[in-house]
Amino acid sequence: MDLRVNTGVWGNMFGIPCIVADNFLKLADGGHIKVLLYILRNSGRNISTEEISLHTGVAPENVEEAVNFWQQANVLLTQQTESSIRLTPVQSVEQPVNTAAKSTKKSTRKSTKKTVKKQPVSPAVKSTAESEDYDDTQVSKPTPFEHRLNSASDVANVVKSSSDLSELMSISESILGVLNFSMQRVLLYIFETLCLKKEVIITLVSYCASINRTDAQYIEQTARDWYDNGINTRELAEQRIAVMNVSNNFYTELKNSFKLNRELTRNEKKYADQWREKDYGMGLIMYAYELTVERIQLPRFSYMNAILLRWESEGCTTVEQAQEISEIYRNNKKYSATETKKGEFDMDEYKAFMKGI
Repeated sequence: MDLRVNTGVWGNMFGIPCIVADNFLKLADGGHIKVLLYILRNSGRNISTEEISLHTGVAPENVEEAVNFWQQANVLLTQQTESSIRLTPVQSVEQPVNTAAKSTKKSTRKSTKKTVKKQPVSPAVKSTAESEDYDDTQVSKPTPFEHRLNSASDVANVVKSSSDLSELMSISESILGVLNFSMQRVLLYIFETLCLKKEVIITLVSYCASINRTDAQYIEQTARDWYDNGINTRELAEQRIAVMNVSNNFYTELKNSFKLNRELTRNEKKYADQWREKDYGMGLIMYAYELTVERIQLPRFSYMNAILLRWESEGCTTVEQAQEISEIYRNNKKYSATETKKGEFDMDEYKAFMKGI
C-alpha cells in the first residue's frame, strides 16, 4: 500500500512515545489510543475524566480504565487534584513552537468559553428541595458539572437566602475544614440541583470524611449515585453506607493484595463487586491474579475475571481445583501462553483465551 503523509496539515505538533507504537498497538484498544492522544495533546494541564470523555467519545468509566492502562505501562504519570487529573508523559518531548497556531488556539479557547451559557439558580428547584414530599420524577436529571455558580460572591448570595443552606455549609465546614469555592459549589449543586435533603448531604459528607475521601469530585460522584438510586432519607443513606463500607473494605483488601498504589477504577470496582457477590474467595482471586501477571505482566481485572469465569464454568471452587484445571490446560496447550521471548506478551493467546469465555 503506497501512502504518503499530508504534511500540509501538521502545523503545531506533539510527540508520542515510541514505546506506544512499538509495544502497545496490539494490546491497547481504540479507546486506550484515543484517550492517550488527547492527554498527550493537552500534556501539562489539569484534565477531568468528563472532559476526556466529551472530546474522545469514550465513556467516563472507560477513560479511567485507559488512564490506568497507560499508568501500568509506565507511559503516563498522574498527579491527582481536587476535581481533575494532571497527566504527563514519563519522558517529555520537546515540541516545536508555531506562533500562528498558538494564536489560533487561544482564539478557539475564547470562542469556546463564549458559547457556554451560564444559567442562574432556579428558585423553583430550591423550593422543591426544601419540600419533604417532592416528586423527583418532575425534576429533570442533571448533567455533570451543572453548577451555575461562577464566583464566591454568587455562593455567598445563595447561602444567605436559605437557613438550611447556611446550616449545611456550617456543619460541612466543621467536618471538612474550611470550604474552598469548588467544595461550596458542589454542595450547592447537590442541594439545589440534585435536591438531596440537608440531613442526607450531612450524612454523605460525614461518610466521605470517615474514609478520607474529602475531595469535591468524589463527594459529587457519590451524591449523583445516591440521586440515581433514589436515596434521599437518612435511613436510606445509612443503609447505603453500610453496603458501601462492605464494598470499600473489599476494594482495600484487593488493592493491598495486588500491591496497587492507587484507587480502583470504576470498571475494576464492578469486577470486584461481582467477585464478592459470587463469593469466589480471596484464595481463588489471588491465584487468578498470579496467573494474570504471569501471562500479561499487568494486573488486568478483565483478564482475571475471564479466568474466574472459566473456573466457575468448570465447577471450580477451591485453589486446588483451579491448579488442577490449569495444569490440564497447560498439558493440552489450550490454556498456556505461546512460547515467546522473556517479558513479551502474546496477544493471540490472550484473544483466544478471552473468546473461550
